[in-house]
Amino acid sequence: MISSLRWFRSSGTTDKASPIGHLRINHGLKIELSDMSIYQNITFYLLTLLSLGYANSVVAQQETVDNMLQWEVDQQYGNWRHTGNAAGLLVDRPAHFSVLQAGYSSQAGDFRRPQEARKSTQADVGTLGNIYLGDLYIQGHFGYARQDRRAAEYNASLIDPFRGMPYMIADTNASHWANEHYRLGFELAFPLKDDRLQLGLAMEYRSSSGAKQRDVRALNKFYALQVSPGVVYEIAPQHRIGVNVSYSNHKEEATNRSVNNEIDQGYFSLYGLGHSIARLGYENLTTTRQTNYEADRIGVGLQYGFDGPWFVLLSGNYEVGAENVHVGFMDTRPEGTLLRDDWTVTVAVRRSQEHWKHIIDVKGHWSNARGSEYINEFVPGLDSDGYMNRYSSVRSTYDKSGIGASYELIKMNGSQYSYRAKGRLAYGMAKDRYLIPSSTFAFEEMLYGASFEKAFSLGKGARSFLSIGVSVDYRQSLNADYHYGGSLPNSLPVADLMVRETNYSASDFLVIGVPLVYSFELSAARETSLFIKGEGFYQRADQTFFDHRKGMQVSVGATF
Repeated sequence: MISSLRWFRSSGTTDKASPIGHLRINHGLKIELSDMSIYQNITFYLLTLLSLGYANSVVAQQETVDNMLQWEVDQQYGNWRHTGNAAGLLVDRPAHFSVLQAGYSSQAGDFRRPQEARKSTQADVGTLGNIYLGDLYIQGHFGYARQDRRAAEYNASLIDPFRGMPYMIADTNASHWANEHYRLGFELAFPLKDDRLQLGLAMEYRSSSGAKQRDVRALNKFYALQVSPGVVYEIAPQHRIGVNVSYSNHKEEATNRSVNNEIDQGYFSLYGLGHSIARLGYENLTTTRQTNYEADRIGVGLQYGFDGPWFVLLSGNYEVGAENVHVGFMDTRPEGTLLRDDWTVTVAVRRSQEHWKHIIDVKGHWSNARGSEYINEFVPGLDSDGYMNRYSSVRSTYDKSGIGASYELIKMNGSQYSYRAKGRLAYGMAKDRYLIPSSTFAFEEMLYGASFEKAFSLGKGARSFLSIGVSVDYRQSLNADYHYGGSLPNSLPVADLMVRETNYSASDFLVIGVPLVYSFELSAARETSLFIKGEGFYQRADQTFFDHRKGMQVSVGATF
């Protein structure tokens, strides 16, 4: 089910969920991985073997996940595994598991943001596994996805137009994007000092490529690398503290060109909240426009955990970073810089009884970004460095915040659930400003949701299970307002792009989903099960200028 609150959407950064079932897929373009280092290639093969359950016999004494229903509970129940501090994995003591899954999904409809595809399809494959080697715990994941996005508008320079970057190239042609994504990573943890001190390390590498299939064409390459070491220390029985630091870097290169040189294609340089510069063709039809995005981020996280009848974990994370945008790869021209800091605070409470599990999560997020723009002058001459920056200043600000809470009750039947029920509530807001000339965009919204899933044992021996459920989410728009104070109120980025964005934010909508899981044991001796997962959803808005959106996803795989 797609989250309706924007600050909880994936923006190409911090989705800590398992890659299984969360990959975005992309058709028709082969990514070039020849620039990956020898280390990355070795890591790829080692993680693949690990995720497929290599050396299962070494951990025969460890608790093992037997089927998908048990795996879902095990992944959701742990506290420390959701903090980003890999050292906490030894506190959670995850069961031994290996999961391999391949899936297909699609969605279509008119209820969408302008830069969102009218229709998209995706196919993916992912694997996730772990192993205990004495006191050492290791888990790894690998995922590959292909995505076909059709009738997407106002984007010609970013694979993900919703990742929070205001400086981009846009045209009015509804275009087909073909993208590919790779994702691989690992987490390890080991104890020191009689198990009171645990050390951990998490690393993840992501690589993507994308191509826009209609003038103005785009060919993009993207990579991101994140490294996060951490430590957890037991200060007293039942009390632990943890700290982790992180560094991440990402880079996206976008090359734009037109195939039809007989007719210049118009496009816009966007700077935020509808402010733009209209352009026609390129400086020279024999050349292309190139945009280079580079970003670095650092962060720190603090955690406190209490182990009692109720397992409580408090955690806070802070990240700050900057992303620079340059035009061209040779005589580069600085165009903008986005400085952004993010605060995240979470409270996770768990309780496990003989037949019941309780899961309570509360999360708050605050994001503040400042966009600077540059005035440049090209200085000719043999000794010149090309474009010189004459002036820069903060021209736009983007402030977003949200808080959400959920409670889930799980009735256990052995190692998997008999049924589970969940309720959720969230609030979010945004206040964006373009300073000179003054323009504003603001919205507030509430999300109400509930879901229920029931598992049935099929046949004798309880070796196969069927789980079916229903989920209902309702988004209520409390406020949505856009004011443009510039001199071009009839330009398309204002009169079309931002007006439609505001209409989307002002719409109340209802989403109904039906999840289904079928799991059956293939081999009791090898603890291997096959599964089929599926979910369909229908989304309906209350505005007359929107219709609906619907979609489905299905996957097959194995746990072993």
